[in-house]
Amino acid sequence: MANTLVLNSATLLSDGSVEVSLTYSCTASSGFSLGLGGTTSNGKRSDDVTVAMTRDGKTHDATVLLKPSGGAILGSQPFAKGDELWIQASISKPMSTESLIEAEHTKTFTL
Repeated sequence: MANTLVLNSATLLSDGSVEVSLTYSCTASSGFSLGLGGTTSNGKRSDDVTVAMTRDGKTHDATVLLKPSGGAILGSQPFAKGDELWIQASISKPMSTESLIEAEHTKTFTL
């Protein structure tokens, strides 16, 4: 069975963080992880997050919290209504020179 990853929704929370709903299935070996992060067109960004996965090949739903992170220019700014948040998620394994990617999904959400 193929590894799959789908970003379903992104919801702005009152503290300026974003709750991301996703669906995945994974049969990849150990060493692979599900990671995601986001940026906006106006320079805001989230911390990168790594999510624990179940590797049984079945479909699982997960909810992940993306918190604003400090950028070199803007510092830490909360996400706001109307921001276009570009989220990139992948099931990958870091290698010495690059990452081995089993599944990935990129999507833009308007908060």
